[in-house]
Amino acid sequence: MPLRASKIANGVNLIVRVPGAPEQFVPELRRIATAVDPTLRMGTAATLGRLDDGLGTLIGVSLAGFGLVFLSVLLLCSAGVFALMSFNVTQRRREIGVRSALGAHPRRVLFGIIGRAARQLAIGVAVGLAVVIALPPLDLDGITLTATAGPIAFVALVMVGVGLLAAVGPARRGLRIHPSEALREG
Repeated sequence: MPLRASKIANGVNLIVRVPGAPEQFVPELRRIATAVDPTLRMGTAATLGRLDDGLGTLIGVSLAGFGLVFLSVLLLCSAGVFALMSFNVTQRRREIGVRSALGAHPRRVLFGIIGRAARQLAIGVAVGLAVVIALPPLDLDGITLTATAGPIAFVALVMVGVGLLAAVGPARRGLRIHPSEALREG
């Protein structure tokens, strides 16, 4: 059945399998097409090998772009977790000073702060995992996207690591405060 010109927006692509060298068939294809319809405009003809090269480049560029977006999102999330954990520890600065003034060993104070931060991070990871597990698979035009364990575990570990490092910095800074200074702040 012939196609109507109004139904064709960008032309028609034709894929033909031929025995032998496909490059030699292109002139023959043009001759056959113009014999059928002399008004037919035929665009460029290429072998699948040439198309694969372009497709490979397109996929490579797309993956590089996706990787950059993923890394920037991961960096922004890490910065947010770092800021939140730093804020939490900074708010407890007076408590750190009081504990130090009462003679608590600095290592014990540090582990107490990191333990509290680890509990908060564990709750955040647990809630995030529950949400990811509860989400149904995403279906995009026949392509089903499901959450896999590897990337989820990687992101969770990175966030926990960043959060714990974020708690260590302000806690150590708080331990350097003289106890009398911390008591005067409150």
